[in-house]
Amino acid sequence: MLGAGAVTPGQVGAIGGTTVPVQLVLDRPVVDPDERLWTGCHVLADRWVLESNAGAMGEALDWFARILHPDAAHPVAHFLAEAGLSEPGAAGILSTLGTGVMNARKLRLPTGTITLSHLSTAHDPHRRSHLERAVVDGMAYAVRANLEQLRDVAATQSSPATFSLGGGMSRSAVFAQVLSDVLGVPVEVGATPESTALGAALCAGVAVGVFADLAEGAQRFRGQARAVLPDKQRARAYDEFYGGWQQLRAAGADAETLASQLILPSALKAMSASAARSRPALRPRILVTADMDDDGLAALRALGDAEYASFRTAMRLLTGPSLVEALAGVQVFITEVDVVDADAIRQLPELRVVAACRGNAVNVDLAACTAFGIPVLYAPGRNADAVADLTVAFLLMLARRLPTASAFLHQPGIAAGDMGRMGQAFAGLQGRELWHKTIGLVGFGAVGRAVTRRLRAFGARVLVFDPYVDAEQIVLADAEPASLDELLENSEFVSLHAAVSEQSRGMIGAAALARMRPGSCLVNTARAALVDEAALADALRSGHLGGAALDVFSVEPRGRITRCWPSTM
Repeated sequence: MLGAGAVTPGQVGAIGGTTVPVQLVLDRPVVDPDERLWTGCHVLADRWVLESNAGAMGEALDWFARILHPDAAHPVAHFLAEAGLSEPGAAGILSTLGTGVMNARKLRLPTGTITLSHLSTAHDPHRRSHLERAVVDGMAYAVRANLEQLRDVAATQSSPATFSLGGGMSRSAVFAQVLSDVLGVPVEVGATPESTALGAALCAGVAVGVFADLAEGAQRFRGQARAVLPDKQRARAYDEFYGGWQQLRAAGADAETLASQLILPSALKAMSASAARSRPALRPRILVTADMDDDGLAALRALGDAEYASFRTAMRLLTGPSLVEALAGVQVFITEVDVVDADAIRQLPELRVVAACRGNAVNVDLAACTAFGIPVLYAPGRNADAVADLTVAFLLMLARRLPTASAFLHQPGIAAGDMGRMGQAFAGLQGRELWHKTIGLVGFGAVGRAVTRRLRAFGARVLVFDPYVDAEQIVLADAEPASLDELLENSEFVSLHAAVSEQSRGMIGAAALARMRPGSCLVNTARAALVDEAALADALRSGHLGGAALDVFSVEPRGRITRCWPSTM
């Protein structure tokens, strides 16, 4: 509470972190006769605090935010910001998720409910924001309920003049405003959400003479707090909503107790599994010769004693005796180019794992490792993001006709202000958007899935043909399963991401190209053998296809692209 600026008797506040302790500062110790609350010493002499914890709000908020916004860079911040798009009362949705009214005598598993009727938001385009607002409202109600419990035990009749808020949840302007409206008093948001760290710094400041005492230091920083004022109209509405929330919570008390009992075995099992994972059996010696970034190395060093010697920096390829010498006493070897053969493995009795940072572990003798009981790890799809980025870049360039437009700008004789050339460009170089286009993906491995994720941002309809992937897996990725013929006939862009097999070799030949929509475009970042290049050249020359983007060719490096391949990248 020191870092939150609550040092004077009668001041009240909360630190919104993993849990949310609501504390009242007192000039004397007050003990709850019903043993529901905790009494403790304030860091200031002759000051006490009475605490009523409002529950594991931070944990619950993080859990729910990651469910609703799994792809957001900051799920909790996204959740709270979107909750601000809703209204007080959350369109009739009520939540007790992550909330509690403290009773230290009867501590139980944290549970929560979300109560709603789909009818209240049946045609509302902001349904998710109402759900999020219900969670935020419920958490503010819980703070108020615990504050009222503190005031009852301390026999404090008057409402606090202000409420101090610190911790991670104080970063959210939405939460601070809702809390102010629910409490009906100004909420003072601290100068920093790191209230505990600030309190420790104030103690250090007193020790070295920066502040005369802790009260002075707290007051100095309290002056930097931001006051969030309640809106009178919203506060009146919240008074009514709060009463309903309290009634619902009281009526559901027995159900909450039963839920705790039913959930407890699963919760204990999860905690046991987590504890087991947190106890490493050993700290292996790890040698990393593959290229690796700092985050990867940090993760490895949390597991064992990792030595990093990138083959690129060392300009060295380990093989034979040099490999055996480097791996003496090493349990885990992470490689990219070094040759791990049977003779070397035979001389390395301590080696337990070989990890090849390649799509296929072609530099490792798999049979020898199997014979010696050494598992080999590899990284299929390791370049999936890079290929997916290139695929989307190709799609955009084809859609906007960028290669042709760029060539037009390089034509001789173009002068500034040449309206004739401008008319030519307008007539012949107009592109189209990817927005809401239908894009067909042939193959749905790591690259196909990564492309699908990127295309969501364009509102694209994604059709997928992959006979080796269940339809449900395609639907879960927000795409639509289709036959190859359906995909070719309906897609404005077709992108290939399949492996080469006897069945797929030459699958995009003259017949398949003829099925594609007139003016559609083909992208191939997979394998050249999937496409009949002569048939593709014919389809481009005839104008049936609007363009093609190829990253792979039957002969590489490819010779100069000639006029036989119009509109091709």
